[in-house]
Amino acid sequence: MPGGREAGLWLRENAPAGSHFLAIGPSMANILEFYGRIPGYRLSVSPNPLHRNPAYDPIINPDLSLRRGDIQYIVWDSFSAARSSFFADSLERYIRRYRAYPIHQETVDEPSPTGFPVPKPVFIIYQVGPLRQGPPK
Repeated sequence: MPGGREAGLWLRENAPAGSHFLAIGPSMANILEFYGRIPGYRLSVSPNPLHRNPAYDPIINPDLSLRRGDIQYIVWDSFSAARSSFFADSLERYIRRYRAYPIHQETVDEPSPTGFPVPKPVFIIYQVGPLRQGPPK
């Protein structure tokens, strides 16, 4: 997958020790964990042990993990998003709900109708900021 190694290396160089990320599926999460040396959760891994690869731990409640600050990064990738629109939509809801903001992007050049290359995002790394409980008192 183009950009996977680079996204993982960016995480290795920029994510503080103890950070975790949430990704759509196991394929890209494996690449990011290998190159980034940072543990990740895979949204599409089933919580039912009969329906999942035993090598992957499920994330039972992503909302709770994000609210508690157990996850600092959300990683969207075009490969997983194209394969599973359900989980890609779920990941995008978490991005909006927790006001995650893009801090790094890996792109590939794609030809445009005019013939000029146009950068297409293949990985977007979002940082999850602290949640505000309202104005300070």
